[in-house]
Amino acid sequence: MPEPSFAADTVKVGTCLLQKCQRQLASCLGDPMCLQNIVCLNLCNSAEDEAGCQIRCGDLYGDKAIDTFNACAVSDQKCVPQRQDEGLYPVPGDCALDEGFDINMFQGRWYITAGQNPLFDIFDCQEHFFAVPEPGRLVAKINWRINKPNGDFIERSTIQTFVQDKDKNSILYNHGNEYLHYQDDWYILASKPDSYVVIYYKGTNDAWDGYGGATIYTRERQLPEELIPELTAAVEKVGFKWSDFTVTDNSCKPHPPAKSLVQEIEDEAGVLEKGLEKEAGVLEKDLEQGLTSFGKGFTVLEQKLEQELTAEEEAVRKEIREEIRAAEKLLAKVEKQVEDEERTLADSFSSALQQLTRIFRQ
Repeated sequence: MPEPSFAADTVKVGTCLLQKCQRQLASCLGDPMCLQNIVCLNLCNSAEDEAGCQIRCGDLYGDKAIDTFNACAVSDQKCVPQRQDEGLYPVPGDCALDEGFDINMFQGRWYITAGQNPLFDIFDCQEHFFAVPEPGRLVAKINWRINKPNGDFIERSTIQTFVQDKDKNSILYNHGNEYLHYQDDWYILASKPDSYVVIYYKGTNDAWDGYGGATIYTRERQLPEELIPELTAAVEKVGFKWSDFTVTDNSCKPHPPAKSLVQEIEDEAGVLEKGLEKEAGVLEKDLEQGLTSFGKGFTVLEQKLEQELTAEEEAVRKEIREEIRAAEKLLAKVEKQVEDEERTLADSFSSALQQLTRIFRQ
């Protein structure tokens, strides 16, 4: 795999940040979460899987200061060059797509029960809710967990909107996003009503062009093994083997017993201390040049940013917020409907069980 184009330009990146992102950089250095993210990114410089390490940092650390800093460094000032498409996830041919896919069947609650790309697809507790507010438009509430080194986890959630291709019903586009201008294209490889949906995707953003992966959605919380032959046939259409996929854990276990505040501080301090020790030599050398090393890449997370906007931009921003609120209300109804159906089913089962008990007692 070729190295990112900015691998040999750390000094150039640092100079750009100091000249063009001073305010965002100052805010980042004054924010504990953002500072930990910088340390984490620098630890990735010598990692075997550098890109994966950087993305892991983004999974663990996310707040407004990080988002603002990344937006300036990657999107606005382009201090960090975009990682170019390496052809790892080509656009699939029409023969690989599910011509019979019905977007209306992809509503309610679904789980990602297997994924191909460890960077984006394989997380615990991937419970997603979908709705179709109008023909050809799909909104989704995406939930997942990030496992922490201390055995605990962080819960993540976001709202995404997809538009169906006018000519090919098996292609869904998630475009027009403000943060890092990310775009994801979903290709439906296979589907069965109330059973499974197989999705292959390819994406781009200001930091990375050409990332991708594949996910298996099922109605069941855990992957039914009897589906594997059909799923295998579906993913083989894009050159994957079933062995390329990892089954996820959707048991959604509770948080482990809470640690004392002292223990939490000691854990965080230990991780930060190890990172700072490793960075000491690099930082000392860079400071001699009047620069600070900020790693070779920045992971992106979709968050709302504070920035100065023109009247036109603010109008667009307002429209996006209204769409998100509408989508959240619709998806909340879907979640409630699922919960009500489960409660009704449980009540019916309990009632039937009581009747059977009375019959056998007679």
